[in-house]
Amino acid sequence: NKNLSACIQNQTFREDLFYRLNVMVISLPPLRERPEDIPILAKSFITFYNAKLKKNKKGLSKDTQALLMQYHWPGNVRELKNVIEHAMILEDSDMITSKYIPIFAADNANTISLNAIFENSSTQMSLKEMEKTALQTALTKANGNKSKAARLLKISRDMLRYKLKKHGIASNK
Repeated sequence: NKNLSACIQNQTFREDLFYRLNVMVISLPPLRERPEDIPILAKSFITFYNAKLKKNKKGLSKDTQALLMQYHWPGNVRELKNVIEHAMILEDSDMITSKYIPIFAADNANTISLNAIFENSSTQMSLKEMEKTALQTALTKANGNKSKAARLLKISRDMLRYKLKKHGIASNK
């Protein structure tokens, strides 16, 4: 997961070994950049774990599939495989529901409650002001880390950067 050309220049990777391995380069974007692959991969993992665990799960529920396609997948395909295995072990019904998808339980514990932000507000805010407040709160809670702030808001990092620029909010990370 490193740029081997840069490692050669830094002398942290042997040049002769690089040329021996560098027969063909295959670039594969991370899973978060190809959400259309998630249902296909999930189906494959369900088939695999049906055989391995002697189960008969028919697939993902529609809402679970939609949630999986919105998730950021920092662990890529390996994380998806683990999530499916976890759900296969615990799920009682013939369809996998979000009830046993561990990323949603952890994700919900680390989100910002917009109700808590706005219910204490004594003034009426416009939608634009609410969005700006939510962005600032997320950045504060994430200590300026945009990736963490995006996860707290359940949006992509690119969307967060766009909205920060739109509202003129500067972030140091």
